[in-house]
Parts: sequence; structure tokens; C-alpha cells
Amino acid sequence: FAFLSVIMIVFTFAGIFINNNILSESKEKLEDVNNKANEIIENIKKQAEKETKKLIEKNNINIEIYNLFNSAYQADNNKEYDKAINYYNQIIEMTDDLLKEYDKNSEEYSQYQNNYYIAYNNRGNVKNNLKQYKEAIKDYDKAIELNNNSSKAYNNRGNAKSDLGLYDDAIENYDKAIELNPNDANFYYNRGNAKNHLGLYDDAIEDYDKAIELNPDYSNAYHNRGNAKSNLGLYDEAIKDYNKSIELNSNNASAYNNRGNSKYNLKQYDEAIKDYDKAIELNPDYSNAYNNRGNAKKNLGLYDEAIKDYDKAIELNPNNSDYYYNRGIANSYLGNNEEAYNDFIKGYDFADDKLKDKYKQKIINLAKQNKNKAAIKICNEKNWK
Repeated sequence: FAFLSVIMIVFTFAGIFINNNILSESKEKLEDVNNKANEIIENIKKQAEKETKKLIEKNNINIEIYNLFNSAYQADNNKEYDKAINYYNQIIEMTDDLLKEYDKNSEEYSQYQNNYYIAYNNRGNVKNNLKQYKEAIKDYDKAIELNNNSSKAYNNRGNAKSDLGLYDDAIENYDKAIELNPNDANFYYNRGNAKNHLGLYDDAIEDYDKAIELNPDYSNAYHNRGNAKSNLGLYDEAIKDYNKSIELNSNNASAYNNRGNSKYNLKQYDEAIKDYDKAIELNPDYSNAYNNRGNAKKNLGLYDEAIKDYDKAIELNPNNSDYYYNRGIANSYLGNNEEAYNDFIKGYDFADDKLKDKYKQKIINLAKQNKNKAAIKICNEKNWK
């Protein structure tokens, strides 16, 4: 029994010793775990703070870009074009730096590249409004480089080239825009205008037909289709288109003026004058409408009234050779040969190089066929046979 008691005491002390060791090791391991956990938590906090800071910075940048776009749109709408260009310049500069920070396959890169494209395209539109067509084309080139599926950028570049008189190049751009988006009436309308300038009136009419099919309320498409028909001598058909254009937009002075021209060509001079009156009422500075009304009055034998209209046309546009020529004719009918002579001379002087030969031929025809005294005097002085 004594032996067993000794054995039990020995095992008891051994157990206490082992338990103390285990407890000590456990405490050490627990401290290690706590330290590692604290370290991980600290790292997570730091990473979270870093990511939060990035998100805040990114959000601030996006807000700044949004505000710049908004300011640019407002400036453009207010026709403060220089301001608008400055805002787009800032957007392009900011976006250029941001694109360098992100991988090309990232969502952020795609987002900022789209901002990049929009800024170039819109800056091109503003330059177009400022008639800086060559500079606008450079912006459209960049926009298309960034997004070669942008039908709008091709259409806009076509507009700039059309404004430069590069109608064939413009048509190529409109073709591409239509290929990318065949349901936009504006693209057909613009291509029709380019074809109209090239004298491709039948082709232009087809484009206006398509524009009207896509947008039956497209007032300008009716108006310009009327112009194409008028150029083909289809004056009655043209008048129908002008009627529809005016029905849709009764404030378009050009539609009244051009309808007046078709009526004039049909020798409906009184009706034509009513249209010219309306065009002038809508736009008191419409020099061509005054000139056209003068022509109608001249054909009605109202030479004094015609001269008043030519005077106004010349006052508004003193460099138009046709206005002087027409006033010269009216002065000739009134026997004002000296005034007619001065008008014909001024008209010839203001004619550009392309028109000078045509103007010369008109004076020769007046002298030869109408025995116009002022024209004969000019031919003798200039030795025109």
C-alpha cells in the first residue's frame, strides 16, 4: 500500500509537470496566433485603406471628367466655342495620363478610352462650328482611330470634308457611316447634299427618299429634295416638296425662297414674290431673297421696285457679282445707261476667277443680242469681240 501510495504521488507530480508544460506551450502558441492574427488584421486594414483611397481618387477623377464634359456641352450650346475646346483639351490631357496607368484589358482602360474618343469627336464638332474644318478632320481621324465602329465620327468627318468642297471624300465617309448604321436618316440626308453639290441630282433624290422613309417628318430632307428636283427642272414636283417642308417647319426662310424660285421658273412671278416676301419677313438679312424678288419684279416690268430690292441685296452682300449685273439690267430698261455701265463693271470686278469668263460672255451676249448700250461700251473698252 505504501509502495502504491508512492507510485501515485510520483504520477501526480508528473501529471502536474506535464500539464504545466502543455499549458505553457499553449500560451506561447496562443500568443503567436494572436500576433499573427493582429498582423493579418493590420495588413488588411492597410490594404483596405489603400483600396479605399484609390476608389476615392478614381471617383474624384470621374466626377471631374463628368463636370468638364458638362461644362463643355453648356459652352457649346451657348456658342462659346473657345471655352468648349478648352474643356475638351483638359479632358484629353487627363485621359491621356490615365490610360498609361491601366492595363489595356481592364474595365477602367475601356472606360477612359471611350471618354478619349468622345472628347476628340466632340472637339471636332466645335471646330467645325468655328469653320476650322481641317483641324476638325484631325480630331475625327483620332476619334475613328480610337473607335473605328463609330458611325457618327465618319459622318462628322464627312461633314467637314463637304464643307471644304471635298464632296467625293465626304461621300466615302457617309458610305461608311451608313454601312455601320443604316438606320440613321441624317447620314442619307448628308450624303444627298454632297451628291447635290456634285450635280448628281437623281442619286441625291434617292438619298433624300431614304432619309424621309426613315424620318417622315424630316423637313430639311423635303426641302433639299425639292432643290434637287428644281435643279432637274422638275419645278412642280419641287414645289410639292417645298410645301411639305414648310408644313413641317413654317419658319424656314430658305424653303420659301426656293419655292419662290421654282414658281419664278414657271413664270408665276406674283406667286413667287409672295414667297420672297415671306422669306424676307423671316430673315430680314436674306440678301438672296431680295435679289430674287428683284428679278421677279423686273420681269413684271416693275423696274424701280426691282432696283430697290437689288440695292438692299448689295447693301447686305456688296461682293456678289450677280446682284450688280441684275441691277444693271433693270437700269438699262429704265434707260439709266451710265448706272447700268457702272453696275456691269462692278459685277465683273467682283466675279471670281471661275466666274469672270461667264460674266464676260453675259456682257457680250447683252451687247450682241440685246444691243445694250452699256454692254456695248464695255465690250469696246475691253476689246471683247
